[in-house]
Amino acid sequence: MARVFLLLLATLVALASGQVDEVLKWQKVEYDVPAEVLQRENGYIPIGNIPMGAVHHKNRVFVAVARRRWGIPSTLNVVDIAPPFPNTNVVLKPYPNFALNELRADLQPDANRIVTVYRPRVDRCDRLWFVDTGMMEIPGNFTVVQRPSVWSIDLTTNQPIHRFEIPKEAVETGYGLTSITLDVDPTDCEKVFVYISDLQTYRMVVYDYANRRAWRFLHNYFFLNPVEGDYNIQGINFAWDDGIFSIALGNPDPVTKFRTAYFHALSSNSEFTVSTEVLRNETASQRGWHGTDFKLLGYRGSKSQSSIHAFDRETGVIFFALIQ
Repeated sequence: MARVFLLLLATLVALASGQVDEVLKWQKVEYDVPAEVLQRENGYIPIGNIPMGAVHHKNRVFVAVARRRWGIPSTLNVVDIAPPFPNTNVVLKPYPNFALNELRADLQPDANRIVTVYRPRVDRCDRLWFVDTGMMEIPGNFTVVQRPSVWSIDLTTNQPIHRFEIPKEAVETGYGLTSITLDVDPTDCEKVFVYISDLQTYRMVVYDYANRRAWRFLHNYFFLNPVEGDYNIQGINFAWDDGIFSIALGNPDPVTKFRTAYFHALSSNSEFTVSTEVLRNETASQRGWHGTDFKLLGYRGSKSQSSIHAFDRETGVIFFALIQ
């Protein structure tokens, strides 16, 4: 309990002391795409273009704009950054190119295109990873375009190097696959486990890159807390039932080499842990009872629902993105 409080306090102190600087900001999101794309019906509608996730690598930032509205020409994009900061209204360039981001006019499945990306991640081996949900998540008009898939792109060549279509046994559709976490072996770039939170069906999907296999865990700790599902932000009341939302990894244990995975549901104020030794075990995922493998770390306090959180490997501090 005390540890979690201190982590939140550290974030507040950093903000209050002016240690956080703006690097990028937008009043309007625009794209470097062919002019005819912008002129198509529903080709580009500015108000629906909202960055949902970003990751920094060297002098570039990769920005994801999820297709939750019509008029989003590209879901995965890149911008170059350089002082002076902040860089304002930087035009998004489809990454690695527009062809990969452009939807087919008939919305038919296409393994050479991506539909919706939420939160890309970069690993130590200069690869960009993300989940394509395969869905157009338009309110009142959800459309499954294709199966969800895990992608990686080589950031030195800007070429896709891997695509894995998540089987139906692991996940029904891509709706809810909004966040991924990478667990890369310190000495072997081919040994990667990808942990994917499924907020819709309250499951965690694990992808074993080396063996090209995926499985899923179900646990009560992945569910929302019903009494933490009501929100009030700037006088607007609403309810969310989102389950497991974010997974953050601690440093490897010096003896076992496994990490502690910290996780929480969005509509919850609780933080939980499990060892990656458990998550990497496909057989363990099939158990109906997990004993004490999954543990309660503590409570963040009232109105402390958090979306993404991240573990800083140098300081051992977890930073939470608090909603309220």
